[in-house]
Amino acid sequence: MPVQRITYSKAHLESDSADEAVVEHSYKLEHRGVYGAHVRTAPSGTWHSNERDPREHLTVDFKKEDGSHITTHHVYRAQKPVTENK
Repeated sequence: MPVQRITYSKAHLESDSADEAVVEHSYKLEHRGVYGAHVRTAPSGTWHSNERDPREHLTVDFKKEDGSHITTHHVYRAQKPVTENK
């Protein structure tokens, strides 16, 4: 089951693209009992990159249903499928 609850450090930064990426990533953590995800903010907002990780990502804390911390991951923006030009 994917993550059941997504929260943000700053509610005005919520987005469909962030929700989609977090839910998709959460499938990789099902076996660890992930229930919730908390998206941290960066100085530039939510989606960001840096010299250590140049790909655009979110920093997300994954938690169990009781709120205890499981792990923190960089969650990358969903890749758009490549379409052929015909």
